[in-house]
Formats: sequence, C-alpha cells, structure tokens
Amino acid sequence: SYKKVQQKYIKAYYAEAGCEIGLMDTPNGIIFGAPPNLSGKPSKKLLIIMKIAENPSASAHLEDLIFPKVDRRFENMKFSHVA
Repeated sequence: SYKKVQQKYIKAYYAEAGCEIGLMDTPNGIIFGAPPNLSGKPSKKLLIIMKIAENPSASAHLEDLIFPKVDRRFENMKFSHVA
C-alpha cells in the first residue's frame, strides 16, 4: 500500500543523500566537490531523516535536529517587500 510522505522529508532526504555522494550546492550550481561518505553506511543525519519520514508522529522529537526552528518574526518578514 502507498504511504504518503510529506514533501519536506523528501527534500531533506535528497539533499542529505546528495551530500553523501559528494554533491555541493554552490552559487554556480551543484558540483561534485565534497568528500563522499565511503563508509558504506548512511550518516546519522540521513538515518534520522528516514526514521522521521517513516513515522513522523513517533519521531517528532528528532525533527528539531533536522529542521531548526525559525523565529516567527523572521518568517513573517519574508514577504514584507511585497506589501
């Protein structure tokens, strides 16, 4: 059966998986440049992302490790230039 996963978890997974193979996001685009994870095992951060995506309600306490809290005042200012 199909299980719906929130898009923020999918984005976090792909971003971290890219880091695992040595991808870097630069002002000129994505390049291979970081040292890849050669251990053959996923990093702790990638394992946490997979655990949260699998069961978000049971892993809510881990979410702060991946998605840091943003000050509500700063978040509300992101569209202030439009007003």
